[in-house]
Amino acid sequence: RRLLESIHRPAYLNLLEMACTRGSGSLDSDTYFTAQSWKLALQAAGGALAVAQAVWDGGARRGFALTRPPGHHARPGQGMGFCLLNNIALAAEGLLHSGARRLAIVDLDLHHGNGTQEIFWQRADVFYLSTHQQPLYPYSGSLEETGAGGGEGCTANFPLPPMSGDEAFQQVMDGLILPLLDRYQPEMILVSYGYDPHWMDPLGSLLLSAGGYGKLAAKLAGWADQHCGGKIAWFLEGGYDPEAAQACSL
Repeated sequence: RRLLESIHRPAYLNLLEMACTRGSGSLDSDTYFTAQSWKLALQAAGGALAVAQAVWDGGARRGFALTRPPGHHARPGQGMGFCLLNNIALAAEGLLHSGARRLAIVDLDLHHGNGTQEIFWQRADVFYLSTHQQPLYPYSGSLEETGAGGGEGCTANFPLPPMSGDEAFQQVMDGLILPLLDRYQPEMILVSYGYDPHWMDPLGSLLLSAGGYGKLAAKLAGWADQHCGGKIAWFLEGGYDPEAAQACSL
């Protein structure tokens, strides 16, 4: 519970747990819960932490946490965007409690991870980088959002217009994300891996292909191999076309 409360406000956690014990309902127009949601959210967050820890400790070379519900929209005091607990933020916080000093979260979901950004907004121990379609829900993640206080410069957003496609993603990766990782030198990379930028996904229009996903993943893994002992793990976020999800997981 202590780790949960280092990311989410106790009042929100209590509210979510109590609401789930009473049955089904909604936090907002698109974030629902059932009587099993609290247990499932804890399992997803715990699974994310276990995968990250296994890679950090050297028990696994790579990691992929198939987390459901997803997490990157979950704010400290509010679940939203299908997300109840912020899985990747909890995984990162767990690694910091285990001795990590500097981590990077690379968010490749269709939507901006507003919750993850908010959690680490004023901190320098986690560098948050995001590619996302703009304009699109949750209508955050502008170029000007770079962190504040002790975290100034530890947030980097790369909003992309509709129809960007593979080439735009590769240019952002090669020209912006990898150089920023070079400068920050994280000890491990955690990737918010949504399938919804894929061209088949019904919620967006970034038109990324499965091959494009593969190149992005290979470049991040290659960077990790060269700079942080290969320590990298992926955490499932959005993605709403089963065939696209299957193609991007191979």
